[in-house]
Amino acid sequence: MKKQKFEMIKIKGIGISVDISALVKSETLYFNATEMARQFGKDLQSFMRMKDTREYISILEADPSALKTVAIRTTQRGRNPGTWMHQKMALRFARWLSVEVEYPDMTEAIMNARDDPRSHHFSNENDMLYMILFVMTTKEYCEHYEVKEVRDALSEIGWARLKKAQRLNMSMIETGMSYPDRKAKLAKMFKVT
Repeated sequence: MKKQKFEMIKIKGIGISVDISALVKSETLYFNATEMARQFGKDLQSFMRMKDTREYISILEADPSALKTVAIRTTQRGRNPGTWMHQKMALRFARWLSVEVEYPDMTEAIMNARDDPRSHHFSNENDMLYMILFVMTTKEYCEHYEVKEVRDALSEIGWARLKKAQRLNMSMIETGMSYPDRKAKLAKMFKVT
């Protein structure tokens, strides 16, 4: 077995261990998913049980252009035990862990639009989008579907609509459009009265 080489990287202030031992030969990185989940207070197994996750692993491992790709590997011993994810799988996991990873530009747009951004500015934006798309706030959605995070209950179509709404909202924030105007425009775009 090849000797593993690890480095620590930071993404949005979160330290993540990366196995770089395969980088020279295959340009492949593996990220410590156990560590990532712990830092976001999430359950890795919840992500692993999702139908979309299992399908994505199958697709990734069957890709003929990715010779001998192993999407997930687990190590029990050594310096860095845990579940490790191939870079493509890790990106998908990171997006599940945090909307900020998925849409850092929206977070940045909100921060740039405010002199003194507060946590409620971010939650107000999310609640506006959820009300437009799902007719519930984030909290109501989670309670209704008995999940901790909205993304745990969203279908592929729901995810696609949410991503599109977030991109549009981010663009409108960057142009300086007011909250009421953005809300009205997004409601019209997504045909909500």
